[in-house]
Amino acid sequence: MPETVDILEQVLCEKSIIISRSLNAMLKFAFTLISIALNRGLRVLVVDERGYLERYAPLELIERITVTSDLENACIDASALVVAYMPRSLRGLTHCKAMNVVVFTRYFGVRRLGDYVKYHLNRIPGTSEYALTCYERSISARIVLELGRIRVVGSPPGIYGKAYDALKNALVTYGEMRVKDAVLVVSKELGVDKNRARMILIALARRGYLKVVKGKVTLGVG
Repeated sequence: MPETVDILEQVLCEKSIIISRSLNAMLKFAFTLISIALNRGLRVLVVDERGYLERYAPLELIERITVTSDLENACIDASALVVAYMPRSLRGLTHCKAMNVVVFTRYFGVRRLGDYVKYHLNRIPGTSEYALTCYERSISARIVLELGRIRVVGSPPGIYGKAYDALKNALVTYGEMRVKDAVLVVSKELGVDKNRARMILIALARRGYLKVVKGKVTLGVG
């Protein structure tokens, strides 16, 4: 499981794309990253073409950032952290001269976009936690977002933790697997029969550690 600092360095110190279906999840993650960047002494330029982020941002953040709707001009500044919140187009981002860029989008059709690294952010139902997954960086973490802090939540205790860690390692590599293959992974890792392994898999899915849809197991959650 990555430590908090590792996740922050990955996202803040390169060009990142955060993809999520949830506006609330993206807003909360954006506010958290901006707060952390400001506390580090970084200058933050926010490109907010739709006005969402500026409308909902805490006053203490708004007073310390520069908000613009001009993505092209913001990307000229190589010394700042550029946060592009739901830009109308992603095309201009490939020419962005800024070294550190974080893009938030609901567009799941993003394929390869220059040297940007894709992260998927999803709220874990029934909890205050989020799942952050990046297959390119082999990152899969449950996190809690607090203003100025990202806290990593560890694996579940006991046999559930062992099963989850084994499945996570496989899923980070392959992205998804069939339920019957996941059952075999758990059975082999724990030395239990397939029925017991299947019950453990179901428990992990109910707790939001895994998602099972149409016979496929993934790390993403709804």
